[in-house]
Amino acid sequence: NTPQKIEFFENPEEIISIHCNNYSCFAITKNGLYSWGDNGSGQLGIGNFKNQNVPKKIDFFSNIDEILSIYLGGDFCIVITYD
Repeated sequence: NTPQKIEFFENPEEIISIHCNNYSCFAITKNGLYSWGDNGSGQLGIGNFKNQNVPKKIDFFSNIDEILSIYLGGDFCIVITYD
């Protein structure tokens, strides 16, 4: 495989951090938290079990400033917040 540009984010300066494993990715941006990749266990937090090929906003987090860190496993994701 060769690296591919993620065309979804129009302004790369909006990206704060990206967290990935072999199966999925999460991006913390100034506009919210996004996820994409394998989702067979619902690990993307997008409300279904369908794989997601493009980043999709996770509506659960209304304030990205509350996110401390993200940990990804093969079929889970943990988001640690201040609350």
